[in-house]
Amino acid sequence: MNNIHAEGGHVYHVEVKGGGHNGVDLPSALATLNAHIAAGCMHNSEDRVDAPKCHEETRDAVQGDIFSWIDHGSADEVLWLTGPAGSGKSAIMGTISDKLRERKQLAAAYYFSSFSGSLERKSKRGFVTTLAYQLYQCEELDDRVAPAILSAIQKDPAVFRMSLNEQMERLVLRPLRSAHEYRARTKPRARMTIVVDGVDECGEPTYANSARSREDDQIEVLSVLLQALKDPAFPFRIVIASRPENCIRRFFTDTGRGRVNEIFLDDKYSPNDDVRRFLKSKFAELCRRHGMNPSTWPPEEVIAKFVSDASGQFIYVATVLRFIDTPGTLPHAQLEIVLSIKPRPRTSSNPFSLLDALYTSILQSSPSPRLTVLWLKAERFLNAAAQSRVPDTNSLPLRFSVWTLGRLFESTAGQAQMILGLPSLVYIVEGSTSYGSQRDSYELAGTAIYAFYHKTFLDYLNDRLRCGAVFPDVGIGEVKQWVWGRFAQTLKCDGPEVPRCFIDLLMHCATDPPSYSRIKEKTFSKCKPAGWLNVEKKVLSVTLGDHDFPAYMFVTCRFYRPCNPGCKLWREAILELPVGEWHEGFWSTRDFLLDRYCIKRLRPIWNHAVVEYGISEGIYPSTVVYGRADLKDRILLLRAQEHPIAGIGSDPSNDLEGQGFLVKPRCKQSS
Repeated sequence: MNNIHAEGGHVYHVEVKGGGHNGVDLPSALATLNAHIAAGCMHNSEDRVDAPKCHEETRDAVQGDIFSWIDHGSADEVLWLTGPAGSGKSAIMGTISDKLRERKQLAAAYYFSSFSGSLERKSKRGFVTTLAYQLYQCEELDDRVAPAILSAIQKDPAVFRMSLNEQMERLVLRPLRSAHEYRARTKPRARMTIVVDGVDECGEPTYANSARSREDDQIEVLSVLLQALKDPAFPFRIVIASRPENCIRRFFTDTGRGRVNEIFLDDKYSPNDDVRRFLKSKFAELCRRHGMNPSTWPPEEVIAKFVSDASGQFIYVATVLRFIDTPGTLPHAQLEIVLSIKPRPRTSSNPFSLLDALYTSILQSSPSPRLTVLWLKAERFLNAAAQSRVPDTNSLPLRFSVWTLGRLFESTAGQAQMILGLPSLVYIVEGSTSYGSQRDSYELAGTAIYAFYHKTFLDYLNDRLRCGAVFPDVGIGEVKQWVWGRFAQTLKCDGPEVPRCFIDLLMHCATDPPSYSRIKEKTFSKCKPAGWLNVEKKVLSVTLGDHDFPAYMFVTCRFYRPCNPGCKLWREAILELPVGEWHEGFWSTRDFLLDRYCIKRLRPIWNHAVVEYGISEGIYPSTVVYGRADLKDRILLLRAQEHPIAGIGSDPSNDLEGQGFLVKPRCKQSS
């Protein structure tokens, strides 16, 4: 028997068993669950407000097959919707979710995305918890399920740090079993469905375990879905969409043999007819806005050419239409540019040759094509770097704002608008959360971020045989070198506007070992250290401690040579600071030397919450955080071991009168 009652401002679910009862604090348990979901992956999330959907009267055949399977297919199977990149899988899944919701048959939906910028959209961590949250919210389910989910959380809050299959067992399957017997005695309801899109885009930016890979995460997600499907209490249909990647196909042909119904988006579904309808409709809309006659423009042969060129890739015609409709241009002129593109012949090694030619042509329409590619790759590099440094996928927004990147990339005001003025490829999302607001000057930073229309463009951008063949001098090495040059230029500015993320961006480059050879000493000798040392006290840093910034300013120092002018300039400025602003008083130089040579390992001073979380989640490997010491101290120690530039002096007996480890340069003094 189950009861709900209120007491002292709290709502409790009371489960009575054999004369006893267990009270569940519903609001507390729900708040705990809410803190561990990936809200951006849900069908109706803010992140997906502009997600693609099928155009009216297109993809009717494939939608019909999907709904036929949902209503009449085997309950022991999953439906796998697959097809090449750009064939419209996500648009179909979005439309299916909309229609299921209208029919009150959508139990839950989860949309992975590797190019959205948010770690939660890539990560598997919130997968099961987000499904459980949606099942809790689902009004069509038995009312025994929701309290059982929250009861499981209150009973063991550590469930969020368990494996996906354990989470599936505790948060989904057991609650469903609690209602299974009752449901079996009632009239069957319409089949509820769980929709999972983009499994091939699941994966962390980095892994603590070098043996772990994105493919392992993808297989784990599929495995827990198969685990659920095998349980008699699990009443849902499962529709999965992904590219036909080898690891996913192997899973369905081996582990999932006999439990998958595959729908492949090929010529069977007459994609050319759907592409033609889409083009005709969009061109008619464009004509109405520009006062043109859709019966005469564009000519029918142009429509036929685009249909042929697309070969079923909706992303190709969608990109063509965005380019033709570029603001401030004439549609006739833009159409002629597209028609003049001469792509390489389509080959089996590159089935996207026409799409590549289109992307290349759009990039070359920029006033400075090479610089545009450089900026685009730098944006991807910096955002990927930021995501790899923040351990908790739910802790912070992980995209740098348009304002932040503009301050770093621009040589002159307004350059960003000129260089990245490619509305058919790149757009700005207004009002989104971003990591990069300026302290005390929020209105300057804003919350707008750069976004990309489709992952196929990022695939093209990162492929050295595709984009790299056209822009061979813009590889990852050139990108890192350019980014570091922009940081150096910023450091030389007087009175800089400093976004909150600047120090974290700078430190990522400075602590990447190849960067030691890139930084130029003259940059530091031309800085005004006092202003920058003051920044650390004013600007929030996510990954660094209170004393790290001064230490990292000496990446050009070497213990075997005298101080250079830049080192001297910064050293004198640091020594002007109060001792508490550059001095750690816990471990002495002798302690660090003993640890370095494994004579006596350091012991933790206190348990840092971020480190504790990182260790428990396997984010920080044991080789990085010995003995669970404080993260910032450990980083400094590792740097001192690998590069003697900011830590260990030449005299091991000198512990500076017991003052502890000094975060300042320990260069040999010049005579």
